[in-house]
Amino acid sequence: MKKYYFTIIIILAITALFSCKKEEEIVIINLPPTQVLEQNTNYAVIVSSHLRLRTEPSVKAKAVTTLWKGYILEIVSKSSKMDNVEGVDNYWYQITYGGLKGWVFGAYVMLLSSHEKAKEESEKLKT
Repeated sequence: MKKYYFTIIIILAITALFSCKKEEEIVIINLPPTQVLEQNTNYAVIVSSHLRLRTEPSVKAKAVTTLWKGYILEIVSKSSKMDNVEGVDNYWYQITYGGLKGWVFGAYVMLLSSHEKAKEESEKLKT
């Protein structure tokens, strides 16, 4: 019976030692502000009379549909390098419009930073 009590006391002592946690210290790190390197452009408005939405960023890619002047497009991504179409250098932009997704050439769209600005420019182009 003494061994039993001795074992229980040892187990309780070990449990007590390991259950005492040291409170973690909270470290606050103050980071300096960073400069904005590039303004993200999220929207575009078509400025040409019509524009083909393509499956790939190339004039040789299949056209999905034709989009019209003043349509507001949401930009998903941009090609990594510029391309030359009809003597103009620009990027290809992957966009969504009305459930469709595809690529348009940047020379035929106006890039804007907000949906509100895109709506304003779209209204100007339609008049």
